[in-house]
Amino acid sequence: MSGWLRAARMLAPWVVAMSSVAVAASDEPGVVDDVCAAPAALGRLTDALPNARAALTAGRPLRIVTLGSSSTAGAGASATRYNYPSRLAVELAQRRPAATVEIINRGINGEDAWENLKRLQEDVIDARPDLVIWQMGTNAILHDIDYEDFDRVVQQGLDRMRAANIEVVLMDLQYAPRVTEVPDHTRMLQHFDSLGSRNHVPVFHRFAVMKFWADAMRTSYVGMLSSDGLHLNDRSYGCLAERLADAIVGDEVGAPTRLVIGPGGKPDHPTHAMQH
Repeated sequence: MSGWLRAARMLAPWVVAMSSVAVAASDEPGVVDDVCAAPAALGRLTDALPNARAALTAGRPLRIVTLGSSSTAGAGASATRYNYPSRLAVELAQRRPAATVEIINRGINGEDAWENLKRLQEDVIDARPDLVIWQMGTNAILHDIDYEDFDRVVQQGLDRMRAANIEVVLMDLQYAPRVTEVPDHTRMLQHFDSLGSRNHVPVFHRFAVMKFWADAMRTSYVGMLSSDGLHLNDRSYGCLAERLADAIVGDEVGAPTRLVIGPGGKPDHPTHAMQH
């Protein structure tokens, strides 16, 4: 069976017709209202980020490293400027224009916590960030990992970043067919909450936010995913960045938003983030 046919069958239960995001898939510029909105409770971080928020409020420089796999690298985005770290730089600048925000993208396709840990010193700690957003877990459940080993590896990473005085946000799984079809995905979500709770490290519940979008958009949620049934796309990366920016600065995330769509269905926004 060809790859595209397999992906189409995988997405079939999610797709019947396009509605609220149909304009985003057209070749004409348009505006999609409320696509990125979510209840405040879903996007709120489970713990505080006192140093990062203080820097943003005071207008001091803030360096963020985004660590993770393809969701961080930007698989599914049509260009680097549409991945979530690039969009996050723009969203934070809009919310705190007096601050100087630098985002260094350290996402590598196909990795998970084990590979991230191996390059933690060189790619993350040596960059001397104030904040690290650590996205992981999806590749782990797709490869039937040992959860005790997963917890041990993540704990080592958190301990090393704490010793370097780096604040951390853990980002959990995406809501997508290839994730939800794995029975263990709920167990992994519980592990994120457990790791965050016992380390007093905030968790950004990406899965819950995206599930809200899926429930609200119903069949048109397919327009928020790549055709492989796993990765995000320009629209969902942009929405993710909006909700994450609100979570980092501590703003409520339930307010309606307007996503401006340019020619070819691409968000019509400039972006600024460092790619390494």
